[in-house]
Amino acid sequence: GVKTTFLLLSDTYAKNGVAVPDLPVDVAIHYGDLTDGSKIHEFETTLTLLRSIEAPLKIVIAGNHNFTLDKPVYREKADTTRRLFSIIPELMRKEYGNPGNIYRLISQEPEGIHFLNKGTYYFRLSNSTDLTIYISPFTPSIEADWGFYKVDVVITYGPPKGQLFAARGMEPSENPSHFTDIDNSTSSVIETLVIIEPR
Repeated sequence: GVKTTFLLLSDTYAKNGVAVPDLPVDVAIHYGDLTDGSKIHEFETTLTLLRSIEAPLKIVIAGNHNFTLDKPVYREKADTTRRLFSIIPELMRKEYGNPGNIYRLISQEPEGIHFLNKGTYYFRLSNSTDLTIYISPFTPSIEADWGFYKVDVVITYGPPKGQLFAARGMEPSENPSHFTDIDNSTSSVIETLVIIEPR
């Protein structure tokens, strides 16, 4: 086989001064949380970091802090924010852009940086190696009836339920997430916790 080198990054949150090795690699992968608040200027900081990496192929997936990359989620968060906090839409657009803006910003990057959604992708590397990658920015459930067939690398933001995270067997985590464990994201109590006044 041909030696293939990888650089793996995650949870950089658009921080300045993130240290990356000053060595060329075949593939650089940023597997989630490119930003802390999903703001335009944070994505620009992360793109500067990615440009500094010497790799002919740079793969990027979203994490839970990157909601502006998902149009339906962004619209839902924007609607909720306007409803609960009376935020002026123009101020939101200034900080976060319109739905789809961030995706276009990343997509317009020079050759080599690829923002990928869920799916299987095939690449021919500069070392003439064929690479098949399965991508998912979502945390798949253990009951799912899909799998990763004949792939070289699986990149996910979160592990499958019951795999490599704090849970006991098939029991849900003791720290439930609003998005997965409580009313499937329909809890009006959790949604309004920030504005509930104590009696």
